Amino acid sequence: MPSETLVSSSVNADTVLVLEALSGIDQALLVVNRNHEVVFVNDRYRDLFDVPQDLIRPGAAFHDLQVYLAAKGEYGDGDPRDHIAVREEAMREGRNFKLDRKQPD
Repeated sequence: MPSETLVSSSVNADTVLVLEALSGIDQALLVVNRNHEVVFVNDRYRDLFDVPQDLIRPGAAFHDLQVYLAAKGEYGDGDPRDHIAVREEAMREGRNFKLDRKQPD
């Protein structure tokens, strides 16, 4: 079960139950609200991406996290601004965005 600091206080009790259930999955999961603020992040996400806690705390601006990850090269080759723009466009249009990423063995 995630600690209270991992789930935004703005989500309802049913959503908290779902997020708690997802906290233990093997895939990295980050949930962002309509305001593009972090709502939830599971342990796998934190382990996989190794980002500063202030970028993934509930209420943190998703844009700031994207800038950090793009600067680290997590989005691959190319201009980091282009990678961020693609993700932000998907969010504005209400589309899900999935990133399949290969980790070095």
